[in-house]
Amino acid sequence: MLTEERSAALAQARARQTRGDYPGVVLLLGELDVADLLAEPELGFLLATALRRVGEWQRAFELTTALAQPCAHHGRGWLARRRLNLEAALHFDRGGIRAAAERWSELVDTASRAGDDALLSNACNNLGVAYTLLAKPDEALASCGRALAVAQRIGDRRSVAQAQHNLAIAYRELGLLREAGEHFERAADDAALIRSDEILGRAETERALVLLETGDLRLAEATAARALARFRRGGDRLGEGEALRVLGMVALARRQAARARAQLWEALRLARAAKAPLLEAETLEALAVVGAVPGVWDRADASSMRAGAETIFQAMGAEAWGRQVRARLSALTGNGDDHAA
Repeated sequence: MLTEERSAALAQARARQTRGDYPGVVLLLGELDVADLLAEPELGFLLATALRRVGEWQRAFELTTALAQPCAHHGRGWLARRRLNLEAALHFDRGGIRAAAERWSELVDTASRAGDDALLSNACNNLGVAYTLLAKPDEALASCGRALAVAQRIGDRRSVAQAQHNLAIAYRELGLLREAGEHFERAADDAALIRSDEILGRAETERALVLLETGDLRLAEATAARALARFRRGGDRLGEGEALRVLGMVALARRQAARARAQLWEALRLARAAKAPLLEAETLEALAVVGAVPGVWDRADASSMRAGAETIFQAMGAEAWGRQVRARLSALTGNGDDHAA
């Protein structure tokens, strides 16, 4: 491809990405030779980003890996940093929590040295999520706190909302439910200001879990149902699955086994369709608890679901998180490990 053609393709791809037209970016760049994508690495980066968004993770990962040297050698530090962020996100998508954490940790150092505060806040936020799944709540709290401070300094409202949300989860995992609730409320307020249904819906979903743990089943159900409606309006199928999982847990707490089964089964279907291993494993754990209820299905099926969840958590390096999920479900049903077996 001639230099002029690359420039034209780059301008079009940037415009389509700005509009959120990721299928359009794939259509525009997807048939280019790899040599052209590496010769103008921003073209490759835009395509890899779009491929991830449309669910072509393997192709996105291969291209992102191939771009490491070209991005480093073209003297564009901002592009090299964003490529590293994309690589971390792809590891996370594929269930590689430890690998993602390593790359985001590297990115925190790189972005800090470069004074790239926008990416620094983003990397700290993502690293906090990874630390939470690795059952390192203190590290998660520190990372998300730094993300919040940077985001507030540069006036990035979206990152502020995300940091408040992630801080709330870290507080919840430390058992500090009052602080968690306060941060979820702040995240929801910030998300409402920027009209982000994605962040608002996730804050509502996670806040519903806090309400569930404190025993307020009515408000937990109403909050999760509100999140579910929000996700359905926006076509966010993964968010829909997360909200349904929480509603299934509320039904479990109310001993409504048939209702819990229906909601969790739909959550599992959505998790698998979205290739979301974390949600799949968390939902399988909940279904295993439902399966222990007489008359729902036999205990062999429940054991199979528990084993499936354990396999996924192990593959992700998130065994500790899996144990926390199981403990939370056991406490919720009030029947201990025997009920959950």
